[in-house]
Amino acid sequence: MTPVYVQQNEPHGGTGNSGTGKSGGVRARVLVPLTVTIIFLILASVITLHFSAKRRIAEESADHFSRVPAAWQHKLAEEADHIDTVMEVLVRDNRLRAALMNRDTELLIKQSRPLFKDLSDHHRITHFYFLGPDRVCLLRMHQPKRHGDKIDHFTVMEAQRTGKMSWGIELGSLGTFTLRVVRPLYDGDRLIGYLELGEEIEHITTPLKDAMGLEFFVAIRKEFLDRRNWQAGMTMLGRSADWDELSTHVIVNRTRKVVPDCIRSCLSKDKLVCEKDGLREDAFGDRSYRVSFHELNDAKGRKVGKLVAMRDITVESASLTRTILMTTLVCMVLGGVLFAFFYFYLRRVDRQLTRQSQGLLQTNESLRIQIAEREQAEQKLTVARRELQEQVVQLEQAQETALSMLEDLECEATKRNRAEKKLRESEEKFRDLFENAPIGYQSLDANGDFIELNETWCKVLGYTKEEVLGRNFSEFIHPDFHEVFKEHFVNRVEVHYVVPCDELMPRDRTLCTSLSLLVLFDRVGVADKERSITRLEVKGLSIVDRAYEDPTVLLALSEVV
Repeated sequence: MTPVYVQQNEPHGGTGNSGTGKSGGVRARVLVPLTVTIIFLILASVITLHFSAKRRIAEESADHFSRVPAAWQHKLAEEADHIDTVMEVLVRDNRLRAALMNRDTELLIKQSRPLFKDLSDHHRITHFYFLGPDRVCLLRMHQPKRHGDKIDHFTVMEAQRTGKMSWGIELGSLGTFTLRVVRPLYDGDRLIGYLELGEEIEHITTPLKDAMGLEFFVAIRKEFLDRRNWQAGMTMLGRSADWDELSTHVIVNRTRKVVPDCIRSCLSKDKLVCEKDGLREDAFGDRSYRVSFHELNDAKGRKVGKLVAMRDITVESASLTRTILMTTLVCMVLGGVLFAFFYFYLRRVDRQLTRQSQGLLQTNESLRIQIAEREQAEQKLTVARRELQEQVVQLEQAQETALSMLEDLECEATKRNRAEKKLRESEEKFRDLFENAPIGYQSLDANGDFIELNETWCKVLGYTKEEVLGRNFSEFIHPDFHEVFKEHFVNRVEVHYVVPCDELMPRDRTLCTSLSLLVLFDRVGVADKERSITRLEVKGLSIVDRAYEDPTVLLALSEVV
């Protein structure tokens, strides 16, 4: 490259002034494009960061909203299973079944009133029907004065058609949105009527809000409601009823008191004035939200309203703003540093351009390297951000898995506690049966020695426990049968056999008895010690007791007549 010689001003007042204009022209030709480039890079970085963060927020919101319909149906199914479990207890009540079969309304009221109060207080049941086989209402426990009308609820007709339990959400005559569960009742193969339980669904949105971190609004189209009935229903449930709040819908349930303007606008027009993905971002007060609208279908499949989900993105938006500001500030500082550096550097280059043209080429190359490194750093930052997003998704999935495992462990612990309780009750019942039986019971070990007996045995034979425990059974039979008892007790213990032991010796009289021994074997021919039992027959009567874990023999002594 041919050197360019530029006339420099003398440091101490030289005579040439034309060089000043030329040197300033060189700086201008370099610094102006550099400044524009820096400004462009700052704007490009800010815009790229802005749209990238916006896209990330939109994707996260879409992921949250995509799970709303499934979560809604799952929660409804859980509530329906809970009501069906409660209903299972009711259908086993023979008094209710008999009253329904006889169409005895007064008896139904008498028996159902405390049940309905308990169901209302502890299970949120608000609707309780008894229907005849022809679907005619015999009794509404929540409105006893209304009866005799034919019920045409879809869930009732579905239960009539299938002969099985049916459930679904329906709009009632008072315009309330109710989860209904209907079950047919039979006497043998004969249908005797239907039992229907229902609950209002306003409590469902609260656990959904806690689980998903979203706000919910349930809006019903006015075309499916009668204004007077709906207002009466809301008054009956103790809720505020503002029919004129929206033009085409009414809000029947909400997790926050105030409805944002964007939701009002969409519901009033009965269409989505939103983005192409069905979502909308709007600000309400000092908060930012993304809103999603989902169709709300009743049991018949009719689109009766909207389930509106709203996600607070204020934190993400604030983080985006801070990031943009910090990025802009850093870029401006770097740009200012670069500008200052090149300004002074080019001034020096202007003065020494004639002698340092090659140095200028090296400086330009250094600038290109710095720009390339900056671009590589930005690419690495983008890759790191994407990896961080993937890790966040994996952590959320791991959290959901851990919660599911915790629920399984709690369920297993409950089952185990119930089993242990039943085992304790069974052991206590057996001990009570042994101690308080009207028949004498005794337990012998493999040698025929007493190891346990009850009070009835002592009373029948006239001994005390202290006198009997530890002694051999042969000591209480006639001496003539000692050898016979020992021979059969020892040698016949492997099979079922009757020991001809004809006489027991109480203090004041002799009893005629015979002793049966039974030892059971497992599949490989080993004696099963846990199932071996004995039978003691007295004057034609026999008592069989359960086996002991040790190789002992348990004898039952009949009461002397």
